[in-house]
Amino acid sequence: MPIPEQFAEVLRGVENQTYQTAWSLPGRFYVDEEWFNIENQRLFSQQWVCVGRVEELENPGDFFTCDIAGQPVLLTHGKDGKRRALSNICLHRGTILVEESGSSDRFTCPYHRWSYDAAGQLLTAPRMTGRKDFTSEECRLP
Repeated sequence: MPIPEQFAEVLRGVENQTYQTAWSLPGRFYVDEEWFNIENQRLFSQQWVCVGRVEELENPGDFFTCDIAGQPVLLTHGKDGKRRALSNICLHRGTILVEESGSSDRFTCPYHRWSYDAAGQLLTAPRMTGRKDFTSEECRLP
């Protein structure tokens, strides 16, 4: 995504500032939707993003949630000792799974009660058993 000239002109004027002469960007950079989309595309979707400290997921079962560039994320510490970042959206109807932090080995959607483990694997999907076009083994949170 190219930077529109209206922003590029301002950035050219500040890119070579020294520490002693540097100042913040004009206010529109902090509220402009077009600039927000550029930052999301160039920064948050291209690089690692620090969301917390490893101590927040110290024990198996620990979890917390955050939002990265408008995407709800669930961070977990699984029974296998691995820490993961998963989508915090149920695969069934797109509902947020959990909104707090704590400790749990299962995350259950409040809408239709689909539940997932800390690795993102679907554990239960009420009313889906017996369907020939559905296997829970193939469903996991991205």
